[in-house]
Amino acid sequence: MASGAGQRECDSAYRATDESAENSSVNPVSPPAIASPASRPLSEHTSPAPRPFSERAPTAVAAPQPGEAAEEPALSDEDAVLGVGVALLCLLLDQSGTVAAIETADSATRWSEETRPLGRWLLYDLREAGAPAHQALAEIVGLLALLHVHLQLDDTVWVKILCLLERCVRAGMPVNAQTLRPLCIAAASVAVKENFDEAMSANDVRRALPHLTLWHLGFMELDLLQLIGWRATIWEASEWTAYVAGLRTLLTETAADLRDFAQRYGEVINTIVETPLISPRPPPAATE
Repeated sequence: MASGAGQRECDSAYRATDESAENSSVNPVSPPAIASPASRPLSEHTSPAPRPFSERAPTAVAAPQPGEAAEEPALSDEDAVLGVGVALLCLLLDQSGTVAAIETADSATRWSEETRPLGRWLLYDLREAGAPAHQALAEIVGLLALLHVHLQLDDTVWVKILCLLERCVRAGMPVNAQTLRPLCIAAASVAVKENFDEAMSANDVRRALPHLTLWHLGFMELDLLQLIGWRATIWEASEWTAYVAGLRTLLTETAADLRDFAQRYGEVINTIVETPLISPRPPPAATE
């Protein structure tokens, strides 16, 4: 937890950043139109009380011994984006968190697009009732893919983003169609600033998402940091390793659905980000 003086200094810095941001309209990116695919849920792997993604490793991850380097298995760019996308979908489908966190927050309205909309959706407006889970995943992955390509993120940053989102949920923040994008974007902005230090700013995040209105991004970052008690860092190497192992397990659990997803949405997402990020997923290995 930051000290009173330190927190006031951070508050002032974030507010100064926010007040200096340009509140100009940006021409939205126009994604190509696609036909709505047949509805098929992508939620068989979820449960009423899902395990934290840091606990989804098939076996417990032992902490590194003193003087021993921690093993940090890397995720490919595609797996990092899809893995975090499915993790976010799980949180959304399970309606994680409680409304109490918003009601008691200093800046309640900033977390909900009901009162402060961020702008147009890339493919599907998730606030519309009855949207199948694969459409929600397409919207989530499209947003993450834009962040990934324009900010040149790696698996380290994606693990930090997921860790921040889980800390928000544990603090009681609900994940629903109104809070999903604000939470995701605020977590991404905090994570890239921590990872890249002065090389990355809130304006870089704004430029990565030109179709959204993010003049208040600095306030969103501040609200997130206050919500999680300023615990924005992963201190233990074993915690990072556990998150990567958990994401690998999640990717394995949803491999069949992700093959279907890549076939349905890979081309349109690659067109949006102008990069061949999503490729056909390999078929399951043959068993004798």
